[in-house]
Amino acid sequence: MKIKFKNHRIIVRILYLLIKFIFYSSRINIIGKKYLPEKSRLRKNSIILVWHGNMLIPIYALRKGRYSLLVGLHSDAELLNTFTSFLGYPSIRGSSNKRPIGAILDLVKEIRKNVVAITPDGPRGPRREIKMGTAKIIKKVNPVIIPIGSSSSKKVVLRTWDKFEFPLPFSTISIIIGKPFRIKNEDSPEKICKFIKSKINEVQHHAEKLC
Repeated sequence: MKIKFKNHRIIVRILYLLIKFIFYSSRINIIGKKYLPEKSRLRKNSIILVWHGNMLIPIYALRKGRYSLLVGLHSDAELLNTFTSFLGYPSIRGSSNKRPIGAILDLVKEIRKNVVAITPDGPRGPRREIKMGTAKIIKKVNPVIIPIGSSSSKKVVLRTWDKFEFPLPFSTISIIIGKPFRIKNEDSPEKICKFIKSKINEVQHHAEKLC
């Protein structure tokens, strides 16, 4: 069922209060805080990468970073955009299907001057696979890359392509911020995809083990 945009603000406020309670009632483990851009002074030419199905926990927990977020233009993304805007995140709107060239140019410009958070398997999958377009942008800009993984001991896993995870109250919530790295610019996009995927999976599996 599609939700009309005029109702999103109400839904977002309810969602915010629910997530706030979940975090308040849960035990939060954040490992690798020193690698966050605001801690290491990496305030430009850096990107944060997290799998689409695991993005909710970092979006809330790391909201004070005010990173720019890449958000799609499809109808389901409107709720996400309203929620992230409510939390204080600026957004870059675009997708591979709608205004692709403009979105790429906006993304490249934003990466060069700010920290941008991206779900490299979004917005429609395949799950936990790096998109070739993302690899090409990374090869062009060569930013510092910060992989993030997250999980919770109690959660609902939605029946969506990304198996989106929604944490439940009284959980153990883990967030792993991986050591920043750069890719070798001479590598092919295929090799870049494989390498970045391994780095995100490494922190994601670490987060899951702690829960």
